[in-house]
Amino acid sequence: MPPQYQPYYIPPTTGFSPGPSVQPSQPVTIPAAQLTEAPDYLAYSIFTSTFCCIPLGFASLYYSLQTRKANRTGDFTTAQKNSILARNLAHSALGVGVFFIILCIIIVVVVCYVIFTISTSQP
Repeated sequence: MPPQYQPYYIPPTTGFSPGPSVQPSQPVTIPAAQLTEAPDYLAYSIFTSTFCCIPLGFASLYYSLQTRKANRTGDFTTAQKNSILARNLAHSALGVGVFFIILCIIIVVVVCYVIFTISTSQP
């Protein structure tokens, strides 16, 4: 509900005025907010299912498509819920993918280091 506005002062224009004029406040009508479509994160879901974590990426892709479907039918509350779920699953897939990429890099570096130290230490 909008705040109530105080009447404002109108200075006298001509002649003698015994006091300040007060303009009565008028009711303010605010239109209802229009619901907008929820983002579907389709490209993000496709990226995470392709390059990061396939199971979480496919789950994200499913909810992304459900968001798109709900947006088309006008069910904006379901679209918003599916959008949040698709985004969270895509974030999780990205996190798992980055974790495993870093883990693989660490393993390769350690194995290369061990092989290099073994090959250089033998006469």
